[in-house]
Amino acid sequence: MIAIALRDEPASAHREPTSRSPLWRSAVVQTDSLGCCGANASSGLRQDSHMEAKLEDLRQRAERSTTAEEAVELNTEILAVEPNDGVALNRLGRADQDLGYVGEAVEVFTRAVSNP
Repeated sequence: MIAIALRDEPASAHREPTSRSPLWRSAVVQTDSLGCCGANASSGLRQDSHMEAKLEDLRQRAERSTTAEEAVELNTEILAVEPNDGVALNRLGRADQDLGYVGEAVEVFTRAVSNP
């Protein structure tokens, strides 16, 4: 089974502190012991279909988000599954910019334009 969760962690646990608060959001993806493929091919296909549906739901919710905080949360979840999603990177960069996290916004925008 695949589960996506966001948790608050001290910034020093994984990277240098930034202009954000001492806690930062990190996405955690948990998979089953078979690497999310399930016990057989058909269950793997069902899980893939379920994951795609969940990802599409996250994308639609991110498009409709009305606050920068919500945009950060939703787009971080999307990027935990699809790290090179250019649209999610752009939305996350804009949300960081709106929240005044200019350094983070520049990093995210740089990632977005360097994606193939």
